[in-house]
Amino acid sequence: MILTTREAAEHVRLSETQLERLRQRGDGPPYIKIGRSVRYRDGDIAIWLERHVKTSEVGGDSLISIESIEELAAKLMAEEANDNSVEEF
Repeated sequence: MILTTREAAEHVRLSETQLERLRQRGDGPPYIKIGRSVRYRDGDIAIWLERHVKTSEVGGDSLISIESIEELAAKLMAEEANDNSVEEF
């Protein structure tokens, strides 16, 4: 399935702006550029998410944690807020 930026952002629970920033930094999922349109394949998004799965051993118990999308979103929101405050002057 091919997704728009909005659909892909909703799928990974990020704003469109955050997903665009990840794309610009080279940290986002692979995308397809068709003219001026950006599209994402759902399989590429799944692989990108899988690459963010982290495993660790704590006290002998195997724990699986996923890199916090919320932390990444907060970082991107902070960058966006800084950009907006600069634009206001």
